[in-house]
Amino acid sequence: MTRLDALPLLAILLSGTPPADAAVLFPPLPQDEMEEEVSAPEIEESDDAWRGPVANRNQFPPAFLFISLEPERARVLKKGERTLSANFDYSNTLILQKNDLESLEIDLESLRAVLQANFGLGSNLEIAGRLPLYWMYAGFLDPFISSFHHAFGLPNYIRDGEPDNVFRYHWRVEDVPILEREEGFVALGDLTVQVKRAISWKELGATELAARAAIKLPTGSRDKLVGSGGTDLGFGVELSRVGRKVGGFFNLSYHVTSDLDEAQSKNFFSWMGAVDWRFKPSLSAILEYDEFRPMLESDISALSKDGRQVILGLRWRRSDRFHYEWRLAEDLSSTSPDFTLGFQITYNWKRAGTETPGSPEPAVPEN
Repeated sequence: MTRLDALPLLAILLSGTPPADAAVLFPPLPQDEMEEEVSAPEIEESDDAWRGPVANRNQFPPAFLFISLEPERARVLKKGERTLSANFDYSNTLILQKNDLESLEIDLESLRAVLQANFGLGSNLEIAGRLPLYWMYAGFLDPFISSFHHAFGLPNYIRDGEPDNVFRYHWRVEDVPILEREEGFVALGDLTVQVKRAISWKELGATELAARAAIKLPTGSRDKLVGSGGTDLGFGVELSRVGRKVGGFFNLSYHVTSDLDEAQSKNFFSWMGAVDWRFKPSLSAILEYDEFRPMLESDISALSKDGRQVILGLRWRRSDRFHYEWRLAEDLSSTSPDFTLGFQITYNWKRAGTETPGSPEPAVPEN
């Protein structure tokens, strides 16, 4: 499939509505397959199950080397329930810093596409797997960003003195390259597997508490800077409380990182706080703040200071099967991209033969 051939499919994904000639692109299924799809049981959600924080992570390119526990709500799928998510983040990053010993240059745009599957195991347990694909290249947005900053009188950082739409990515210490790429690339990242347990959760308005642990396996390319080449671990706690109109969410995570061959990494904390406002029965707006501690030993400020972002999001529950999410992340520090645009689509279903819709939830001990 060429890039032009893919445009109609991308339009269908983003709009959620097939065109009039969709039958040409997607011929009808045989009758027996159609009957099987129609009869597939759906997850019967409670009134608030689709709400939560936005699925954002910091898209700062050096952070792609290490594990990251992405924001989640403190609840799990029931036994037999499953979700499949496709998540896309597009970022623009420009950082040029140096001191007497180190130099850091990152000037690029990146697309991170993540495929994630979640499975409810019963006994208040859930398992998830996440595999990212990265595309980093020179991009096309530099002139637009500069014009936008000038039009609204915003600081333009160093863009006025730098060429537009070039690819630069290196970190050198005493002229020894630690991270270095001369041209753009496409590459698979590290696979992350996560297990999560709900400690306390009920229906609408109850306080929810969950704990999770994750392992990042070195499936990504170290040469292409999308993996550290080692195994990382992550541990986190989640707290949330969702009312009929307003919800609150909090995550605290600790990441155990693997050292690079040329540099020493740091174990680091991250945390997230978010609120959502359900202003329509199936539509909510989210305001989120993310922060993470440094993950590499360095005297360069972009690597040695906390990364901070504020995110605006919108979530739409089209049906019990399909949920959509849009988000915009803006940097509050140099340890983050200038901005990130994100989109996620989630498909929910239930394995045949499990408990019928409307059956009571498993008892969960409350603390």
